[in-house]
Amino acid sequence: MFYTMSRLLFALFIVLASSFSCVHSANKHKPIMLTPDTFESTLLQYDMVAVLFCVSWCPYCNGFAEQLPKIYSMLEEKILADESMAIEFGDDVTLQFAVVDGERQHPLTHHLGIDRYPTLLLFDKGMVYEYEGKRTGDGLMEWLHKRVRDR
Repeated sequence: MFYTMSRLLFALFIVLASSFSCVHSANKHKPIMLTPDTFESTLLQYDMVAVLFCVSWCPYCNGFAEQLPKIYSMLEEKILADESMAIEFGDDVTLQFAVVDGERQHPLTHHLGIDRYPTLLLFDKGMVYEYEGKRTGDGLMEWLHKRVRDR
């Protein structure tokens, strides 16, 4: 039963992560689902990339997934009007959200040394920052704003 519930919650997470929408452009804004083939090019394309590494069997991943709607609503007014879920943080800093399915993309997670889930990494001009705060929308927003200010 627990395993089935975890699978269902993870499926909900993937649906949430892949269906972010913006009022003026419904169903176009969503985090990028990264693979080993798209990882480096994505990092080069944006100023900052926040990557959530998750797996279906992890209750903490599922709990963090429940925070995604709140995080999205906090960022909604900052979303750029293009096909991605890139966020304008002022001073021409663009943040892109991405998700890596640790089960399906094991070569990528292994290469990056990801050994626990969920892991949220922020990639910024060759630097990597790991989010170790509370798994809440407010906590994540505070951390992201601090990282942008400290650039």
